[in-house]
Amino acid sequence: MARKRGPESTRPPACVRRSRRCTRRARMRSRHALSVMVAALSAAAAALAGCTGGSSGAEPRPLAAALAADPPAFAPGAGVTLVPAFARGTARIEPDVGPVTSGGRYQVGPALEARTYRLIVEDGAERAEAVVRVPFAYRDAIRPLDPPGSARAQHVAVGLGDGRVLLATGSANISTFSWTAELYDATTGTSAATGELRLGLAAAAALRLADGRVLVAGGQSNFRDREDLAAVWDPADGLWTEPGALAQARAGHALSLLEDGRVLVTGGAWLGRAPGSVVTEELLDPDAAASRAPAGSAMIQPRAFHTATILRDGRVLVAGGLNSFSGGDAVEAELFDPVTESFALTGSLAHPRGGHAAVRLGDGRVLVVGGLDAGWTYVAEAELWDPDTGAFTPAGALATPRADHTATLLADGRVLVAGGTDVDGKRLDTVELWDPATRAFTPGPVRLGARRALHSATALPDGRVLVVGGEDSAAALRQAEVYE
Repeated sequence: MARKRGPESTRPPACVRRSRRCTRRARMRSRHALSVMVAALSAAAAALAGCTGGSSGAEPRPLAAALAADPPAFAPGAGVTLVPAFARGTARIEPDVGPVTSGGRYQVGPALEARTYRLIVEDGAERAEAVVRVPFAYRDAIRPLDPPGSARAQHVAVGLGDGRVLLATGSANISTFSWTAELYDATTGTSAATGELRLGLAAAAALRLADGRVLVAGGQSNFRDREDLAAVWDPADGLWTEPGALAQARAGHALSLLEDGRVLVTGGAWLGRAPGSVVTEELLDPDAAASRAPAGSAMIQPRAFHTATILRDGRVLVAGGLNSFSGGDAVEAELFDPVTESFALTGSLAHPRGGHAAVRLGDGRVLVVGGLDAGWTYVAEAELWDPDTGAFTPAGALATPRADHTATLLADGRVLVAGGTDVDGKRLDTVELWDPATRAFTPGPVRLGARRALHSATALPDGRVLVVGGEDSAAALRQAEVYE
């Protein structure tokens, strides 16, 4: 007689059962490998330490020490276990640990850079040391998280510095824009609603102010093609206030936080029946609820869907963008000096573009990646702007030209380029990694969980990158995942 089985829904799928078996085997192999490593280290230490070999008159051998790390490298959000081995004497591990026993397991990290640990063993006048260097390395993996509360594309995402990210505004479809906001905790993968804005917006801009509050400004609403809204979210109570407004309504613009707390607002567009770009700029003081034009020279070129990158000396590099949707590129980049409140031309892009991404590297240079020109030609070539020369130079080419993607600086100095649209207008699930040492792109070993463009990618304090939302060819996505 055939054995009865319960409903299929009560039994995990075969892929889940295999995954659980693989996880258990991996854990067993890891524990076995660590036990073997500890035994080998202890045996080596005992062989090299003061073993007398059975002869009471034999001279003791030199004091010995051994130290290993498991796993051998830090990964984003993960520490390592240090395992010391020695046969006699007292010992300590520096830094971070202190006194240890042979064969003990001591957790250190996480860390975003390489660290060197030293085991010091002392027995009377004798001293022995062992050193292990633990590097930092990404797993180069993408892991899905629980979804956020709402599907969003063209939204804003602002990291709060503690693993949480404020997600707000965005489009659920082509004509419905969101006024909701939520706090997504990338550590736990959970989301909680917070205060709502007065208007539903898309193509807005946002940044975190020096005091931890978040400014959202401009964008396209359900009612108008461009808005002058300037709203501030306070993490203390989760509420939005509108202390003032932009001097000019705009969407597709950029915000830059200056060192003195003011916010530089540049460019943008109106997205209605006669689309075009905005030449204006303004300085917004979130505390005084006031916005005004800079006292010095104005922005030289109209541009929208450009980038504005804060430099190490406090100036702002404004690069790329489109003069209007009817044609024209903003070829020359501009530098804004907050001291003189003036704009001045700097180097020109060899490949004009808008809808691109720009990343300031650790050495102060700025990488410009992807985008498309006014003729809707997608740009594969990346360019690197040098603050010492004011010039752009070639910096490799994307394997897949793309626009409406993200580019995020990783803790190891590389740049993660994710998603976007390709030359056929299709959404992408591919990632590419740019290496500053080679100035070249390498296709990533993994893919995003879904094809997407107009998403967000937020660097987290533990080195991971949180990717949220975006749109596929049909609708906005309610998805979250981390690159780690």
